[in-house]
Amino acid sequence: MEPEYWDGEIIERPTPNTKHSTTQTFTGSAFLPLRSRFPLTVASDLRVKLRPGLYRLIDVAVYLGPEPPSVADTPPLIATEILSPGDRVSEVMEKFDEYRAWGVAYIWLLDPKNAKCTSTTVGSRE
Repeated sequence: MEPEYWDGEIIERPTPNTKHSTTQTFTGSAFLPLRSRFPLTVASDLRVKLRPGLYRLIDVAVYLGPEPPSVADTPPLIATEILSPGDRVSEVMEKFDEYRAWGVAYIWLLDPKNAKCTSTTVGSRE
């Protein structure tokens, strides 16, 4: 998996396992039938620029409207993060705070090991 960049520092992400990859595939695929009714772009492992010097990877990003550039600089409607073995809760929460500040409307946290989904919206911290 590609690293993330934070003010010149390379941030290595844990290597995804099969559960992570399968969850990512199924999550992105779930939006495909909606594309006949809504102008959605669904992207996996999308590199985004939250601000100068801060680049993150979103496991599954859903945009309503035109397709974003290869390095997106506008927030998606939905940003989905899928836990991998070795993820730290503090780092995931920090990333979610960055997504909220950037303007992501819906943030989903998927835990494939425990088959759980947690969601949050802008303006809330759950």
